Amino acid sequence: MTGSPDFERLCATFSWRGDSTRIRRVEPGDATCWTVIHGAADGDVAKREEFARRYAPVVRAYFASRWGGASLRNDVDDATQEVFVECLRRGGALERAD
Repeated sequence: MTGSPDFERLCATFSWRGDSTRIRRVEPGDATCWTVIHGAADGDVAKREEFARRYAPVVRAYFASRWGGASLRNDVDDATQEVFVECLRRGGALERAD
């Protein structure tokens, strides 16, 4: 999925900030918070929660945009959860992030 041009475009355009109902445009000065990513990879509960707060809406928006339609809402939620399972598992995507 991370090699998909749609995913790369979405991640370059939107990021999670604030409450659970808001996604805002990423500004040129914004950057990935590597301390959050590395902390989440190391198992820090607070960093994992922050990682999920920041990126779950981006992942969910990607799936919703790609699949469209309210009839796939459960699929969007399930796929979003699977992304985070892969990211947070031992040896998962966050541990391999460079």
